[in-house]
Amino acid sequence: NHLQVSVHYQGGSKESIATQLPYLKVQDASQKLQALQGDQTQPNMLILPITSDNIVSEFEKEKSLVVRGQYTGKKLSESEKITFNLDNQNFDAKIDDSGIFSAVIPAELLIQSVSKQLRAQVLNGNRVVSSVNHAFATDLLT
Repeated sequence: NHLQVSVHYQGGSKESIATQLPYLKVQDASQKLQALQGDQTQPNMLILPITSDNIVSEFEKEKSLVVRGQYTGKKLSESEKITFNLDNQNFDAKIDDSGIFSAVIPAELLIQSVSKQLRAQVLNGNRVVSSVNHAFATDLLT
């Protein structure tokens, strides 16, 4: 469930650069058709790495990080929303037309997190309809 991209620059370093990015994969042809028609009954979600290396460092402590994810499935109803949850604290996410959702979370809360687990969840009122977890790490100066 990753896309790997390699780049080699002309006239520059002879070393190529590679990175891996996560993406959601639709399982079969019927799911593809349902997703295209906006008629997928089970939502799929993915939380993207919270930083380029998925590690929150001490240097970011004073900042807020924009945490992103991807949602596919039926369009959310008026009573549904996506939130990020970190150690039982919710952060409402905004979702765009392409299914990318995001929320701003203070880096200090991520650094101080006991669980080092971020959860994205679709809520209908207070009921969790769907959720996904994402582990991250911290790099603290000692």
